[in-house]
Amino acid sequence: MARRPDPAEFDEPLCQAEVKEMQRRMALLSPHHVLEVYRRAHQQCCMHGDALPRAAAIQEMVTAWKLLRKWRKRGPPARE
Repeated sequence: MARRPDPAEFDEPLCQAEVKEMQRRMALLSPHHVLEVYRRAHQQCCMHGDALPRAAAIQEMVTAWKLLRKWRKRGPPARE
């Protein structure tokens, strides 16, 4: 008999509000710390066998990448 999957097993992506909050929190960090967040998320996104990375880890990596790219174009924010 087929097993019904547990809803807790499903990988749910972060909602738009959670991504915005993550982006806001990352923007408060220094470029060095955002780079560390990116590297950690990149490590979590590596494929291990057939297991797919978590959607939240990919969203974290993309958010950090976008922030680093934005800073590269404009320069990092000035600290007071």
